[in-house]
Amino acid sequence: MNVSIVVLTFNRRERLARQMRSLSGISADLAEIIVVDNCSDERVDDLVPADGRTTLIRNEVNEGAVGRNRGMAAARGEIVVTLDDDVYGLTERHLETLMALMKEEDIAAINFKVIDERSGRICDWCHPCPQEVYGDTRLATNDISEGAVAFRKKALEEVGLYPDYFFISHEGPDLAFRLINAGWRVVYSPEIVVTHGYEQRARTSWRRYYFDTRNQLWFVLRNLSFWYGLKRLIVGWGGMLVYATRDGYLRYWVKAVVDAVRGAPRAYRDRIPPTERARSQWREIEKNKPGFWHMAIKRIFSREVRI
Repeated sequence: MNVSIVVLTFNRRERLARQMRSLSGISADLAEIIVVDNCSDERVDDLVPADGRTTLIRNEVNEGAVGRNRGMAAARGEIVVTLDDDVYGLTERHLETLMALMKEEDIAAINFKVIDERSGRICDWCHPCPQEVYGDTRLATNDISEGAVAFRKKALEEVGLYPDYFFISHEGPDLAFRLINAGWRVVYSPEIVVTHGYEQRARTSWRRYYFDTRNQLWFVLRNLSFWYGLKRLIVGWGGMLVYATRDGYLRYWVKAVVDAVRGAPRAYRDRIPPTERARSQWREIEKNKPGFWHMAIKRIFSREVRI
């Protein structure tokens, strides 16, 4: 079973150089490496070795998180690992673990355990259950940590890649839901542990308030049933309104709502109605999801949750 490792980078030469050094220890017989440069201001060709197993793809414009689509499409491996340029520590043993886990033929995606490089604590948690309780437990999930995940290529070919017009935010749960809707499973596995250096460069301060708000509506229209989607949108938009007002980004929330409504027809045209099986599986996955007030209290004192 071949593996393709897709690394997305944008304006972070030092981070990419470190990533390439980290991945150089993985045998060429086990994995190919594809670097997707999201149209960096300075070219990175000199950081990508001409070793026969490493490929550089340069996007003509910055396509955000979904810029990794081109690398995923070009991947030749049966397993496609996607990493951000500041997520490190993937090893041959990890790849062997992934190949063993993928023997369960209905698994489409395996999310990694991500540790903050500075604090040593679990970070980038996107799964619908308390990190403090489930961080070291393998579990079913309905989200995808795009910078630290492995896919079955066959499943991606069946349901498609990230929606290109999302740019960043909610493309993970969108793809996860489409996989679940098609009968696949998405899981989190603490057996594959990587570290996140979290590079602030290339992350604009306003982006979460805009893209999280805008893309929530598109995600709902593309995937969810009416009443559940409405509830999720009310809670999501209400929360983002509070955060944006608190942090001084209210105008980006307003612009996001306007742009979300303008783009709603396109999102709805791409809609694939959820099956009853998918709705049932979604409810089962979210049975341990923290309540509204738990999350509100936790987040109200945390300025700008990272994406």
